[in-house]
Amino acid sequence: MLKQRDLHECHALYNLMTDPAVFPYVRYPCQSYEEYLFITKQLIVEEEQGTCISRTILDEIGHPIGTIDLFISIIELVS
Repeated sequence: MLKQRDLHECHALYNLMTDPAVFPYVRYPCQSYEEYLFITKQLIVEEEQGTCISRTILDEIGHPIGTIDLFISIIELVS
Protein backbone atom coordinates (compact mmCIF):
# COMPACT_ATOMS: atom_id res chain seq x y z
CA MET A 1 0.00 0.00 0.00
CA LEU A 2 1.10 3.60 -0.55
CA LYS A 3 0.48 6.64 1.64
CA GLN A 4 1.59 10.25 1.70
CA ARG A 5 4.94 10.94 3.36
CA ASP A 6 4.89 11.67 7.07
CA LEU A 7 7.66 12.71 9.45
CA HIS A 8 6.54 10.08 11.99
CA GLU A 9 7.88 7.24 9.84
CA CYS A 10 11.33 8.78 9.23
CA HIS A 11 13.07 6.86 12.00
CA ALA A 12 11.98 3.45 10.69
CA LEU A 13 12.80 4.40 7.10
CA TYR A 14 16.22 5.78 8.03
CA ASN A 15 17.06 2.53 9.82
CA LEU A 16 16.07 0.58 6.72
CA MET A 17 18.11 2.88 4.45
CA THR A 18 21.29 2.47 6.51
CA ASP A 19 21.14 -1.33 6.39
CA PRO A 20 24.36 -2.48 4.64
CA ALA A 21 22.35 -4.68 2.27
CA VAL A 22 20.21 -1.70 1.15
CA PHE A 23 22.52 1.32 1.38
CA PRO A 24 24.42 0.70 -1.92
CA TYR A 25 21.12 0.95 -3.82
CA VAL A 26 19.88 4.20 -2.25
CA ARG A 27 19.83 6.99 -4.84
CA TYR A 28 20.20 9.87 -2.37
CA PRO A 29 21.89 8.44 0.73
CA CYS A 30 21.91 10.48 3.93
CA GLN A 31 24.77 10.40 6.41
CA SER A 32 22.63 11.21 9.47
CA TYR A 33 19.07 10.97 10.72
CA GLU A 34 18.84 14.77 10.85
CA GLU A 35 19.79 14.99 7.16
CA TYR A 36 17.13 12.39 6.30
CA LEU A 37 14.54 14.33 8.29
CA PHE A 38 15.50 17.56 6.49
CA ILE A 39 15.23 15.96 3.05
CA THR A 40 11.86 14.43 3.94
CA LYS A 41 10.57 17.85 5.05
CA GLN A 42 11.76 19.31 1.73
CA LEU A 43 9.92 16.60 -0.20
CA ILE A 44 6.71 17.28 1.72
CA VAL A 45 6.98 20.99 0.86
CA GLU A 46 7.74 20.21 -2.79
CA GLU A 47 4.65 18.01 -2.96
CA GLU A 48 2.53 20.82 -1.53
CA GLN A 49 3.95 23.06 -4.29
CA GLY A 50 3.06 20.48 -6.93
CA THR A 51 6.61 19.72 -8.10
CA CYS A 52 6.78 16.11 -6.94
CA ILE A 53 4.79 13.16 -5.66
CA SER A 54 6.31 11.34 -2.69
CA ARG A 55 4.82 8.24 -1.10
CA THR A 56 5.74 5.78 1.63
CA ILE A 57 5.46 2.10 0.76
CA LEU A 58 3.82 0.04 3.52
CA ASP A 59 3.91 -3.71 4.07
CA GLU A 60 0.79 -5.80 4.65
CA ILE A 61 0.58 -4.82 8.33
CA GLY A 62 1.12 -1.10 7.74
CA HIS A 63 4.82 -0.71 8.57
CA PRO A 64 6.91 1.54 6.31
CA ILE A 65 9.32 -0.42 4.11
CA GLY A 66 10.41 2.18 1.54
CA THR A 67 9.59 5.29 -0.43
CA ILE A 68 8.99 6.32 -4.00
CA ASP A 69 9.47 9.86 -5.29
CA LEU A 70 8.30 11.13 -8.67
CA PHE A 71 9.48 14.53 -9.82
CA ILE A 72 7.26 16.51 -12.17
CA SER A 73 8.91 18.42 -14.97
CA ILE A 74 6.85 21.13 -16.59
CA ILE A 75 8.01 22.11 -20.05
CA GLU A 76 6.52 25.23 -21.54
CA LEU A 77 6.36 25.36 -25.29
CA VAL A 78 6.60 28.83 -26.76
CA SER A 79 5.28 29.21 -30.28
